[in-house]
Amino acid sequence: MKHNKHAYFVLGMVWVGVWLLLGCGRAPRTTTADAPATFVADTIAYVPFGNHIRVVDVADPRLPVVVGSYIASGLVFQVQVVGDWLIASQYGGYDPVLGADTNSAVLVLSLDDPHQPELVVTLPLAQAPQAMLWQGTYLYISDWESTAVYNMAAPANPTLLATWPERFDNFTTADNTLYASRADCNFRTGWCRSALREIPLPPTADLGLLHEFSALPIWRTQAKGDYLYVVGQTLAAVPRHDLANLPAYTGQNLGAYGVLVSQTADRLYLAWASNLMAYDTADPTKLRKLYEITAASSDTYFTHIAIQGDMLYLASQYGLHIYDLAGPEAYGVGLVNF
Repeated sequence: MKHNKHAYFVLGMVWVGVWLLLGCGRAPRTTTADAPATFVADTIAYVPFGNHIRVVDVADPRLPVVVGSYIASGLVFQVQVVGDWLIASQYGGYDPVLGADTNSAVLVLSLDDPHQPELVVTLPLAQAPQAMLWQGTYLYISDWESTAVYNMAAPANPTLLATWPERFDNFTTADNTLYASRADCNFRTGWCRSALREIPLPPTADLGLLHEFSALPIWRTQAKGDYLYVVGQTLAAVPRHDLANLPAYTGQNLGAYGVLVSQTADRLYLAWASNLMAYDTADPTKLRKLYEITAASSDTYFTHIAIQGDMLYLASQYGLHIYDLAGPEAYGVGLVNF
């Protein structure tokens, strides 16, 4: 592991599907092409916890209940639910059932039974997982050395389309473009270099436009409308047609550390360690910080974030924290410890 480089948790994360009933059967849920990744779908949250994925019923957000679990052979890093499928990246580890070491991988699990994910496919990784996004029919998986692109039209039989010779920390999409970013920083010396690519979709060997920046960390990006929201040492809303000039936009906004981002129509939420910050994004050219709260105990670090309706979900190393966003300020309504 390269501990002197960007080692923050990057979320991942996952889409909200729609249940359709056809006779006595269940049709796959569908998703919006550019919807952000989420680990919450309908009334179920899939929460990574050590080498487990806890399945939590959040039909009543005030009384979340653990209703199932999946045990991986390594430490689960990121999870994302897409329709009737769940993907999870894991670090290599020791599998007590097999009695042997296991490698880093991305697991493709069926949600035919939403309470009990079932492993269908294992996609190997040469190095530790770094970023993951399943968007549309394509799955992007990055480790410390390269990025694999799979066609997921048949999730039980993924097809490797390309291997890009670059590592990325974060993926987001908008209007047939994949925005892929990475940061290499040494916090003891202050040295930092970041890169952002605009990759045309559908994916091919063409990695599109490359923008490189020095002394500018990029921890997280999220595309929404005509803007790319970029989080480093500041929060910036950058017009997607002007990404080459990203540094010009980072100096105009309030400092905003954060590695987890989720948005509503006119709000953006950042989670950093045990804190939650809210920003008004009604006018992206004039971002305004609304409030910051300590959302959990000081030794908590959040790893995943999602918004569904008026509820915001935060996963941590302790459990699932649920906040109501309906009022002027988020307030906690539900918690399940694992």
